[in-house]
Amino acid sequence: MIIREVNDSDKQIFNQAAGHPLQSFEWGEFRKATGVKVVRKGVFEGKKLITPIQVTIHRAPKLNWRIGYFPKGPMPDDNQLDALRQIGAENQCLMIKMEPNVGSKIDGLSPQAHAWKEIDGWLKSRGCRPGKPLFTKYTFQLDLKETEEKLLKKMHHKTRYNIRLAEKNGVKVVRDNSEANFNWFVKLLFEETLTRQGFYAHTPEYFKKLWLNLKPTGMVHLLRAEWQGQPLAIFMVLVFNNKIYYVFHKLIFF
Repeated sequence: MIIREVNDSDKQIFNQAAGHPLQSFEWGEFRKATGVKVVRKGVFEGKKLITPIQVTIHRAPKLNWRIGYFPKGPMPDDNQLDALRQIGAENQCLMIKMEPNVGSKIDGLSPQAHAWKEIDGWLKSRGCRPGKPLFTKYTFQLDLKETEEKLLKKMHHKTRYNIRLAEKNGVKVVRDNSEANFNWFVKLLFEETLTRQGFYAHTPEYFKKLWLNLKPTGMVHLLRAEWQGQPLAIFMVLVFNNKIYYVFHKLIFF
């Protein structure tokens, strides 16, 4: 195994090995556009990339040290920790926060669920310490390969009722990646959700840079639910490696 820097020519293999859009090459380029330093390394077996690692570097307040952030990476192992130690030493990092993208079945019986219980103690034995998550702690996955009938059958009966009631009353959902719809998304997010309900979100400039950087790649899309031309909700989703990720949304209520 060797650990080396990942460059632009490695983009395709980096994305193929990455398990989440926050670890995609394109997301790193977007974060660079926001003024954040991005470091990419890979654990290679010959020419094969085994573990892609993308870390953002942030200055610690009132200190000359920095903090690294490694969200949604693969299951930790010794090679990954060695790469993170290199990144930390090269970038004067006080610490690197890890949030592995590890999946398990709800019943907790999947192999990864048992593996994570074991890896928790293993990480602590290597000097890692638990902390509060910055990104979402849990993500639920839904298999969309099943038929609509089967998906609806698995839902709560009240959810099925509300979906059918909305359809009956003319509520439509459309994909609209126009500039006008994006402006609606930002307007509703900041004027309705944040101002009225007191939620936290990134700045409008953050979302604009996200949109400008990721829209040409086909990774970001907007879904709008509307009734008689009036938007009811706008969802921003990310598409990466044949998976759709629900990230941001805005609801308005009459």
